[in-house]
Amino acid sequence: MVMPRDPEKVSSRPPRDEKLRHLVRLDAPGTHGWQLRVPAWHPEGPFTRYFSDLRYGSPHKAFLAAREERDAVFQAAALPVKPKGRRPCGPVGARNRSGLSGVFIQQNRQVWYWVAIWSEQGRPHRQRFSVSGLGYEGAFWQAVELRQHKTGVLFTNEELRQALRRGRELQRGQHACGA
Repeated sequence: MVMPRDPEKVSSRPPRDEKLRHLVRLDAPGTHGWQLRVPAWHPEGPFTRYFSDLRYGSPHKAFLAAREERDAVFQAAALPVKPKGRRPCGPVGARNRSGLSGVFIQQNRQVWYWVAIWSEQGRPHRQRFSVSGLGYEGAFWQAVELRQHKTGVLFTNEELRQALRRGRELQRGQHACGA
């Protein structure tokens, strides 16, 4: 007898085929082929490469070339195609200076804030925590706790330590410049 599936455990998404990870099939007028999408957490990412059916002779040959390139890109960086555990923290750059997704430090006039952002039902939300009112670490921890509570995403201790350090460096660096 086949047992019915538990409706709470049924996903609307089909099971992920690991052979297709980071590979997307493109079929549109004038475009038929496979696209390799290297994610932002990869040291060389993000970037894409296109493998045309016409150039490689068939959809299957284009897929094999795309998969071979994907494997080579990840092997060159000594990274698995599928990272174990949760996805690595976002890169630090112009759009994310703390390294924590959804938690960052900012200055508004002469006041510093740690900010938590999240979305509910497709609408963005933001909450600021004043460094002058709560202290540097107090504001940081409140922003982190709110972000984790609203999204359910937990940060590792190492990510939190690095974000605190980066925020201090940013705060000191901007003060040193007279901003």
